[in-house]
Amino acid sequence: MNTQRLSHLLTNRHFIELEQFLNKPNLFSALRVQEHEIRHSKFLAYLLDPNETHGLGTAFISNFILWLSQKTGNDILIYDLDLDMAYIKAEWSGKDKESKDKLDIFINIPSKNNNEFQGFVVAIECKINSTQSDGQLEKYSKLLKDNGFESATCIFLTVFGEDCGDANCKKWISLTYTDLVLNALETTIISHGKLISEKISYVLDDYKETILELADEKRVEEIDNLCESLLIYKDVINDSRYSEFLKIKHRRATEKLKKFFDGKRNRLKKSFEYFCKENKSKITYATSNSAYLRFYPSMRELYPLTVDKSLTVDRGGQVAYRWVEDGFPLLFEVFLQDREASVTLRLNLVFGPLADDFNKERTNLIANIKNIDPLPNKWKSHSRNNVTNTFTRVCGYTELITVSDVSHFKNILDVLHVAATALAKTIDPVLRSSFLAKKADSSL
Repeated sequence: MNTQRLSHLLTNRHFIELEQFLNKPNLFSALRVQEHEIRHSKFLAYLLDPNETHGLGTAFISNFILWLSQKTGNDILIYDLDLDMAYIKAEWSGKDKESKDKLDIFINIPSKNNNEFQGFVVAIECKINSTQSDGQLEKYSKLLKDNGFESATCIFLTVFGEDCGDANCKKWISLTYTDLVLNALETTIISHGKLISEKISYVLDDYKETILELADEKRVEEIDNLCESLLIYKDVINDSRYSEFLKIKHRRATEKLKKFFDGKRNRLKKSFEYFCKENKSKITYATSNSAYLRFYPSMRELYPLTVDKSLTVDRGGQVAYRWVEDGFPLLFEVFLQDREASVTLRLNLVFGPLADDFNKERTNLIANIKNIDPLPNKWKSHSRNNVTNTFTRVCGYTELITVSDVSHFKNILDVLHVAATALAKTIDPVLRSSFLAKKADSSL
């Protein structure tokens, strides 16, 4: 038996890196509950309860409320709340214990200056790999109202910040696990690290890692890039002679590669590349992979503007680093996320990195775009707090699109292109008056 190809795979640097990514011990992945919404909501409720066995006391719920205040822009007087007496309930149904409508997490924190138990109330609906069913949030709003909690702060907690999608539920605020849970975890670990027991510390680190695996899109992209570089070994992965060995000794990497090779996202990328070639007059392809499809409308008179090389990031005297080969810092990006039998698509306008000299201008331009009112239908600005010097989502298309049949992808790409073009036309006046236009003009 010629095992040279197998040897090449097992000694390949990218294969070794992939295994290092996937083989980290984690309690939640060992229990296979990392994508179970009910398990997430119950564990989050456990951490929020100051009187549970974790020994964190009010540390986590305090940081959770502080981050909630920042992300929603609401003034929450945390010093006026009796956090020790907080009531936390997972699968809350109010007075009607038999009700089928159960809110994922209910928080009721009494005020120190009020004899009434109700002080600050938070309702949380959690989503991991699903979207809300028709009228679901409206039912929860009614549940809260029927139980005297109409003024509750209502949070729609998702992995990537899906829009609530219901015109009747405007009071529900869409936030991500990164916005609230991850930030609260990290703040708690930093501020109370030495006071946290070793056992709970390991659990918190595992939960933090679980959220990152779900919500860190750059990590998803990094793993996908490793898988893509190993496509040349598809014959080895699928060779029945090695299947038993690979299944036992390299199970996680083998499963990930098989899913990648045969998965819909890889086929969607190829379909996207073909679509861009066939429609050069209306859409321009930018550097993409199976996690991110990047493009911009082919509207030379509008968007994007020519970018001078001085705007790009210099990496230690090496060739100037550009976010994508085209060099445009502002473009459209479709994030692909695997579901059980489909792939969901999320369209965003994203601003990539610039040289340090232009960070202030970059931040101002992002703010000016976010302040445009009104934006085209189904577009909304992302949180003003989420501006970084590297990759910043400026606006998001609120309709979550699901692809179960790759053959229908062309029609979906037409829809996404129309949506992107509408936004490009809307932001064009802001771009023309920005530093990008001035740099472009001076470089001509």
